[in-house]
Amino acid sequence: MDMNWKKEVYKILKDNEKLLDERHRGFVDLINTPLRFNLSKPKEVGKPSDSNSGETKWQRELYDSEPTRVLWYDIELPIGQKQSPKSRWISTRVDMIGELDGRPIICELKKCNKKEDPLDALIQLLAYYSMIKQNAKLLDSRNIHHTNARNREFRWVDIAKNNPILMLRADEEGYWSYWEKSFTEPRKKAFNAMMDACKRSGVEIQIWNKRGLRK
Repeated sequence: MDMNWKKEVYKILKDNEKLLDERHRGFVDLINTPLRFNLSKPKEVGKPSDSNSGETKWQRELYDSEPTRVLWYDIELPIGQKQSPKSRWISTRVDMIGELDGRPIICELKKCNKKEDPLDALIQLLAYYSMIKQNAKLLDSRNIHHTNARNREFRWVDIAKNNPILMLRADEEGYWSYWEKSFTEPRKKAFNAMMDACKRSGVEIQIWNKRGLRK
């Protein structure tokens, strides 16, 4: 049942293609036709440095100190690749993988982002989910985890098949408060239509801020 969302979401986005920039039209295609996983071998999760700022800094803070209700397994993991015009392989990476109350989480983070609104973020999150669904067995066979990840034993097939929570998480002050005022009606309508389509297909999307589930 859970894959029924793809057809409906893809149609919603194709009907609203004029609202999207070139980058996010690419993500729409990844929802329908995910990238394959070819090659990548994560090493260590690097330690935060003074040069980390914005989303990267927050991601590391969450990973290192999230309250016990949320357990993060690993961050910035490659889940699919494409070749650049110069024949270099470029990885698409999911921000965070973990669990909440025993259920897997696939998380997309946004912080103080005034260029990409919630519609853009939701498109990205669904593209990553589609990629993980397709590539889970191969990700397991390649043991795609960082060598110092908190959990190197989780299986991607379990993430994919066990009704994961798709978490769109952003800071309240710099992101949600801004977009509540600036989110245009046509884009908000497309966002809500996508959320409804996913809900009908049993795909749970949760909207969070720094503190937890957003009311």
